[in-house]
Amino acid sequence: MRGGGGRRSDIRLKHGITLVGRLDSGIGLYRFIYNGGHKAYVGVIAQQVQAIMPDAVVRGHDGYLRVF
Repeated sequence: MRGGGGRRSDIRLKHGITLVGRLDSGIGLYRFIYNGGHKAYVGVIAQQVQAIMPDAVVRGHDGYLRVF
């Protein structure tokens, strides 16, 4: 498996996840906080992207999924 690069978007790294919209592809856009943090971000969840666009997702050396 490839690794490195991309934004860590694995659902296992996030909490306080709230759907805020959808992209034209149907992929959800979510507000979330990374585990151990306090700052909110908006982005996608890798597992959902992987189901629709598998080439856009890789597993990093740390075992977590990343979206390019």
